[in-house]
Amino acid sequence: MPCTARLHFDAHNLLLIGFGLLALLVAWLPLYLSRLPLSLPIVCLALGFLALAQPGLLSGARIDRLLLMERLTEAVLIIAVLGAGLSLDRPIGLHRWASTWRLLGIAMPLGFAALALLAVAIGHFSVASALLIAAVLSPTDPVLASDLRVGPPGTGEEGEVRHALTSEAGLNDGLAAPFVLLALAVDQGTRIDAMWIVNHAVFKVAIAIVVGWVLGRTFGWFQFKVPGIRDSDTADGLAAIGAGFFAYGVTEALGGYGFVAVFLAAIRLRESKREDKTHERMVEFASQVEHLIAMCIIVVFAAAVASGLLAHLTWADALLVALLLLVVRPLIAFVSLLGTPHPFLSRAATAFFGIRGIGTLYYLIYALQKTSFPEQSRLVAVAGAAVLASIILHGITATPVMRRLDRIRTAHAPAPRDPHTGE
Repeated sequence: MPCTARLHFDAHNLLLIGFGLLALLVAWLPLYLSRLPLSLPIVCLALGFLALAQPGLLSGARIDRLLLMERLTEAVLIIAVLGAGLSLDRPIGLHRWASTWRLLGIAMPLGFAALALLAVAIGHFSVASALLIAAVLSPTDPVLASDLRVGPPGTGEEGEVRHALTSEAGLNDGLAAPFVLLALAVDQGTRIDAMWIVNHAVFKVAIAIVVGWVLGRTFGWFQFKVPGIRDSDTADGLAAIGAGFFAYGVTEALGGYGFVAVFLAAIRLRESKREDKTHERMVEFASQVEHLIAMCIIVVFAAAVASGLLAHLTWADALLVALLLLVVRPLIAFVSLLGTPHPFLSRAATAFFGIRGIGTLYYLIYALQKTSFPEQSRLVAVAGAAVLASIILHGITATPVMRRLDRIRTAHAPAPRDPHTGE
């Protein structure tokens, strides 16, 4: 596959970009329309007529249930990744984010390889199916790990464990994409050569980094520099969501990984004016929308489990899920964090809390719509069992463990210095 950027402005990407623009217009346009003989509904009418004027843009709009779930999980991940990036107080950097880079660069690929090997050895899956299991279970979840995430921007609720888990989840939802594409390529008999690897593991990531950084800087300029917008706090959250969808749609249209771009756009937007209260309002609004959609998805997921989603789960599959949650992720992540200047308990908690959730569901649905894997029913059962077990296991343990870690961190934190005496 040639290592060149190709535009993918299909109906889905155009709808994402359009939704992002619409949200930005709803947030910002009323600040200026009061001076003109126009209203927001009139502008939206014009946009609707323009959309209908494009041949085929809205044709074939029938959405089946599987596609609807893909779109819902995609939407909530965009919002969650955006919120994660905006919440992080710590500026991005090589040493400041050392735990994050180790989890992404060491633990994630090693965990993927280990789980794929176990899926073949224990579950007797085909190579393609084993790769898909490992791929969809690679990303940790930024949506369901609310008790593990950092606090609102500027509140100081950001210990090493919370920062590592939040930043890891914010980035690995996008970085899981090459693993999923690898599984699809193997299943379809695509040749995996150096050019394929460069294109999917390097070039597409680079597109996401550039687009996310540029758009984040652009959104920051609009939010904090443009008169009218910078002086208003009425629609900050909506503007943030619009920025996230716009960045995602543009990046996907250019052939990059949209989740990576959204996270970096949020990081860059936060850096535009780090201590501004606007970020707190953005995160609060985004979190409310995220939780609403996420809970709808979990209700549907629970109904699917009750209706037989796990019917094809074998004892070998259950063992595979247990090994992932209790051995593979904790052990590999803990080893990857060795050498970091953090207490044993912090490293252990970071390694243990690799929650699987909506990111897994999104990539599984995405992959199953691209091709039919030979063990599809078992694939669905394994992924569903992993999400179900993770929600229960990590949901029960997250609050007491993090409460204890927060107490320890607070007890060992240096006393605040008097701004006048310096003591």
